[in-house]
Amino acid sequence: MRGLCWINGFPLARYDISCPILTTYVPAALLKKGENTIEILEFDCADLPAIESVDAPIGNIRGKIQKM
Repeated sequence: MRGLCWINGFPLARYDISCPILTTYVPAALLKKGENTIEILEFDCADLPAIESVDAPIGNIRGKIQKM
């Protein structure tokens, strides 16, 4: 899995299987009132592509994935 992610046309993140992204920060300045657009370009075939909006980061601490 590897790809790129944009929000409202702004390049937000890139990801790769060797360094997976669990969460990424979206600066408030990139968001607009009402509808926002998230675009994901997946270079490989994702098994179950999904995106979720969360209010706190999810981190990998000492090999264990947990909400912070």
